[in-house]
Amino acid sequence: PFSSPSWRRKPTLGASRLWADGLSGRTNVYRLRTGAGSAFWLPVSAVRDGITAAADPLPAGDAGVAGLWVGDVSLTASTSIVANGSPVQPTAGTAPVRILVHSDAGGALRLLSQVTLMETRTADASIRPTPVLVVDQRKIPYFEGIKKQNGKLMGIRMESVSYDMPRDTSVAAQSGTAGDLPDMIVAESTSPATLWLEGKGLYLNRPAVTPGAIQSYLNFRSIRPPGLKENYLLSLPLQGGIGAGKTLRTTAGTLTLDPFHRSNPFRHAYHQTEGKGPRITREMEVVLDADQRDSSMLRGTYKETIKNLIKTDLVMTGTIELRRVSPVPVLDPAP
Repeated sequence: PFSSPSWRRKPTLGASRLWADGLSGRTNVYRLRTGAGSAFWLPVSAVRDGITAAADPLPAGDAGVAGLWVGDVSLTASTSIVANGSPVQPTAGTAPVRILVHSDAGGALRLLSQVTLMETRTADASIRPTPVLVVDQRKIPYFEGIKKQNGKLMGIRMESVSYDMPRDTSVAAQSGTAGDLPDMIVAESTSPATLWLEGKGLYLNRPAVTPGAIQSYLNFRSIRPPGLKENYLLSLPLQGGIGAGKTLRTTAGTLTLDPFHRSNPFRHAYHQTEGKGPRITREMEVVLDADQRDSSMLRGTYKETIKNLIKTDLVMTGTIELRRVSPVPVLDPAP
């Protein structure tokens, strides 16, 4: 009977806890899987009998929305590549997209591609560990996992394959030994035979090289520069805020896939003539509804515009549900 689209399964979740301490409640994150292979992360809060919880888990103000938010996007319309004028038309089905957003205590937002939920280490049983959010995988050994698997405590990793971070094009991230990318840029810029019109004569030495110079040089190159480092940003700043009636969006020109980016769909690692793609730019905007039933689960509309993927701008629209799965206001705390 549940095979009909008109039916919905509504599981009931309960919590049975034998608490000896005086905590008013606890929140755990559970993963629910469907038979089709889809996975959903669900925060479940339990309150000890006789202790009253706060009336609203997200009080007014930016501090009240601090933490990790997981969004499930359902794309329902897209630019047509076959119809005249390339109109945005409803799709035959829905396409899911996962999005991870973090808000600090001041309301500043960052887009993430992956994060691991862990906690601080403590050798004193009287000191309770503190939950942490780790995006720099090099810091994972300094913290403790929160879920036991095969006798070991593991962190809970969340990721979004839909949002790979841009390459880190800062000079520091692309510097190394002699002959590295900044040296190649200087040599090309100062060469009397250079065909790099945007950079000719502009970068006479390493201090003159800028992130803009690196981007321009990558666009100019026909094959991947051997000195190019595979260093990528851990997060990306967003504009706007989270809350009823608010809007959050990417800053124009920041969410990009350079011609040699690991996720550029036009690259082919084993075909030399397909070793470079266009510079693809993505612009995302989420508009949250003014009327929300639950301040920890926000609904709204989603829009994304992708440039240089097809001949015209590719526009995709749909709906989104944002859920706060962790109230931790800091990413990558000091170990």
